[in-house]
Formats: sequence, structure tokens, C-alpha cells
Amino acid sequence: MVIAEITLTSVLTDIGSVFTSLIGYVSNICETIVSNPLLLIGFCIPFAFAIVSFVKRLF
Repeated sequence: MVIAEITLTSVLTDIGSVFTSLIGYVSNICETIVSNPLLLIGFCIPFAFAIVSFVKRLF
């Protein structure tokens, strides 16, 4: 039986690579939304309503 040695360096490297991939994925989605006006409207209007309703609940 082989036991893999897990070090803090390897864990941080793995977390960094996952974070970098996630940022790239979100960037691609944002570029797609911004390049298509219908998607931009479809995403902005619900977010605006969500923000307004959140602010109303606070006060």
C-alpha cells in the first residue's frame, strides 16, 4: 500500500489552480453575456430587481 504524502504546498497549489480555472470560467461567461445584448438584458434586470428587493428588506 502506497500512502501519498500531502503537504501544505501541494494543497495550496491545487487550490490556486482551481481558483485560476474558476476565474477563467467566470470570465468567459461574463464576456458571453456582455457580447450578446439580449443576454445582458436577461441577466441585468433580474439582478436589479433582486438588489432593490434586498435593499427594501433592510429598511
